[in-house]
Amino acid sequence: MPELVPPMLHEILDRTHPPVGLLRVMSRGMSGANTFRDRGAVAGSQACVACGNCVDVCPVLADRGPRLDVMRTSMSLENLVGADCLRCFRCIAACPQVDPELKDATRTYRRAWRVAHLAIAVAFVVLSLTGVLMYYMQDPSPSLFRAALGTAHRGAAVLFLAVPLIYVLGDRRQASRTLRRLARWDDGDRLWLRDALRALASLGREGRFRRGDLNPAQRVWYLFILGMLAVFGVTGAVQWLAAPLAGRGGPAWITAAHVMAARAADLAVLLHIAVKVLWPVVRDERSALARRRAGVRHTGLWPAGERGR
Repeated sequence: MPELVPPMLHEILDRTHPPVGLLRVMSRGMSGANTFRDRGAVAGSQACVACGNCVDVCPVLADRGPRLDVMRTSMSLENLVGADCLRCFRCIAACPQVDPELKDATRTYRRAWRVAHLAIAVAFVVLSLTGVLMYYMQDPSPSLFRAALGTAHRGAAVLFLAVPLIYVLGDRRQASRTLRRLARWDDGDRLWLRDALRALASLGREGRFRRGDLNPAQRVWYLFILGMLAVFGVTGAVQWLAAPLAGRGGPAWITAAHVMAARAADLAVLLHIAVKVLWPVVRDERSALARRRAGVRHTGLWPAGERGR
């Protein structure tokens, strides 16, 4: 790729807006495998071919449910999603018009974030398991086993506390962007909260949860993680360094605070898994069923062998 592409690519991918249209224009055009052999072929065309791949893979549109009136083009995706874009870049990976080099560059764009996410996930699982075992197996546990648990717990704690450093050193541009957004709250966030509360109160009939990268809910989650890093770091360090004072009152309330913070973190992570892992599965199954029924009503056709069900 030319040297001017990476800065331009950063500017495009930094925006909270579907980027597939711009990256398609930056590409060389349609692959020869998708063109015709006769004259008048569309070889080299950079126009959207209306394949609908970007519309199908967009999680924002999937959350809104199936619609038969959606045009299957990148322009439709941009108009319907807009500032609700999650910057997952699935639309880029699904577009046959985007060059493979741009797709590879997009995959590496948030590599530091993915590494930090994997590190914090592994650290949290190890911390949770070893912490529970250490808490409930204090006296009966063998000394060697308990020493191994303590070593694993402290090692995972170091990794857990190092996650912000991994993110900052791995991608200072994105880290500074995230920190600036965490510190900025405006009237748009108030409107977002109002719509979200209306959607909750009406069970989705009024208002809606606006997605969007770094929306208020996501920022609250990031602030919660930073708060847990501070609480776990302070209480864990006090427990580790003040182990000889155990049972003298001082470390007792520190231990209680550490345990309560761990339980709160466990509940929050379970909610996070439900929203990020379980809900997409339920959503896709529900959307597939609704789309099938809507297609039947629209065309009057039933799949073979399913009439009358």
